[in-house]
Amino acid sequence: VTSTDLPSIVPLLSSNLRRNLQSLAAGGDAPRLGSSTVFAWDWTVESPEGFDPPYDMVIATDCVFSLALVNDLVRCILACCHARTEVYVCHEIRDESINDAFKEALKQQFVVKTISMSKLHPEYRHELVVMLYAKPIPSIISSRLDA
Repeated sequence: VTSTDLPSIVPLLSSNLRRNLQSLAAGGDAPRLGSSTVFAWDWTVESPEGFDPPYDMVIATDCVFSLALVNDLVRCILACCHARTEVYVCHEIRDESINDAFKEALKQQFVVKTISMSKLHPEYRHELVVMLYAKPIPSIISSRLDA
């Protein structure tokens, strides 16, 4: 598992990850834990040194909040993908225009589906929360690999 956030958030992210791993280990799940790495990543710059994509799955949570960052976010998600990567993006709609711009930018690089509210857990779904599922458009990935 690789987790990223802004440099100012990484200490909290690392602490939360450690606590979760300790909790899982205490519950007897230690043999299945694998490993985890945390990186500071500002989407407006290249990926951090040591960052090692592609990944089989990308999960982005609460990342859609700024119109100025929409294209950078999509570029970073794509940088994490290979042809079979599955991408899940879950976020609160804070601004319809930002949400629409993100979905349109994502659709330029990915085949995107909105997961129906009825498929989300009843305790955690909300009309302002959207979950998207995306797969890279094969020609986008192959042209990136050829470059």
